Amino acid sequence: MRLGPALHRGIFVSLGYICAVVAATFVTVAALAATRFGTGDFAAGILYGLVITFPTALPGFILALCIAIALKLRNWVFFSLAGAFNVFPATLVLELVIGGSPPGSLLRELPYYCLPGGLLGGLTFWLVAYRSVDAWPKEARA
Repeated sequence: MRLGPALHRGIFVSLGYICAVVAATFVTVAALAATRFGTGDFAAGILYGLVITFPTALPGFILALCIAIALKLRNWVFFSLAGAFNVFPATLVLELVIGGSPPGSLLRELPYYCLPGGLLGGLTFWLVAYRSVDAWPKEARA
């Protein structure tokens, strides 16, 4: 049975987003572990980071994906930069959900620790979902 083009693209995009979140979370937690915010429990930090990152990064990811499809962008640089820029709206969403942050809290400095993770997350998404786009069925390509 042949998958429809939209379903084929949807599977790759979903898998790419999941891999991007895992990669970004790992790098961000590693960066935070080396600071005064490090908890010492790396596995718990990864789990907590995944739970936070998956929903907060989704709006910016959808926007970047729509821009990429509309402008037919398939370059890894676009996705890496989109991942890095997505750090700022994602932390804004997090701040809105938890109701603000006091001065000196991690949330104020979090975007700067997340930038390397965002870059890697965007690159990971491109590697999983877009690098092999030429192997997709012709009607499924962006």
